[in-house]
Amino acid sequence: MSSLSVENLRVSYAGREGAVVALDGYSLDVAEGSLTVLLGESGCGKSTALNAIAGLLQPEAGRITLGNQTLFDRRPGARHVTTAPNHRDIGMVFQSYALWPHLSVLENVMYPAKRRGADRTEAARAAHEVLKTVRCDVLADRYPGELSGGQQQRVALARAMVARPKLLLFDEPLSNLDAGLRRGLRDELARLHRQLGFTGVYVTHDQSEALALGTELAVMDGGKIVQLGSPENIYQRPVSEFVARFFGANVISGDLLPPGRLDTVAGTFEYHGNTPVGPVVVAFMPHAAEIETDTEGKMHVSAAMYLGSHWEVRLDGANEEVLVEQPAAQTPPAPGTRVRLRIPPDKVHAYPARP
Repeated sequence: MSSLSVENLRVSYAGREGAVVALDGYSLDVAEGSLTVLLGESGCGKSTALNAIAGLLQPEAGRITLGNQTLFDRRPGARHVTTAPNHRDIGMVFQSYALWPHLSVLENVMYPAKRRGADRTEAARAAHEVLKTVRCDVLADRYPGELSGGQQQRVALARAMVARPKLLLFDEPLSNLDAGLRRGLRDELARLHRQLGFTGVYVTHDQSEALALGTELAVMDGGKIVQLGSPENIYQRPVSEFVARFFGANVISGDLLPPGRLDTVAGTFEYHGNTPVGPVVVAFMPHAAEIETDTEGKMHVSAAMYLGSHWEVRLDGANEEVLVEQPAAQTPPAPGTRVRLRIPPDKVHAYPARP
């Protein structure tokens, strides 16, 4: 395992109206043994970054190193380096599994080890070992067409791991699975990372998946990382309206008044942040707010949906809409009831309003 360093990558594509910049000054450091998740909406550049690291596309500028090996260097004045994908010592797990249908599970997993010079006996031993690690050793003699989607993805993971690469890359590997399989394989990946301590970069657009798997998250927008940090830090302290919205926060307009008071249609909240006084957008997670009946409240209950573990309650008022999650045992006010919200100071965020 080795650390990964990506410095000032630039990648652009030819578009109908000129060049489209996919990555612009993109930099990322991945510590040895960590699993960094690139998270963002479609088109934000996360898969482009992954493919550049893998060597599947060539950036116009920047540098990529893995441990003490330079994989790519296209900096002004530097000697240009472009290492072929098969010489980068990187394993990759694709969204589409990419298993050879004419080879058995064992033969699929053996292939990378044989490519690296292992004889058949040694490759088979390594393949059996890693198949056991991903709990697929009983499937060794089957063919991909005889496996479920979850089993195929476990085999694809085993194939990426068998040669013990310095880095593992994951390109939305769970997105083709149904919800139950996705949760199960997500938990399996988390177990494998704890057990093996591999260094990895994982691409997804699923917030829950990212929070569950990542030791570090890199939230991307417009070809740049807009927030980098631990899952807990990013979820609890989003640095911008964009990040807050991406993780499902309510966002409403308001005014920040001295001394630390947020005035909104949903209520007035105490605020301890550093945002300057003036017009702001206010963000808070649906589970962070508590509904209180108030005949003078500026919002009213428009709908409530019972979801077993909790209620989802929708509030409307002054062209703003808010979603609140409250415990299943707490029956929400009836539709039409005037209400306001109570939110603890450490759960409410404010950002300067855009002009």
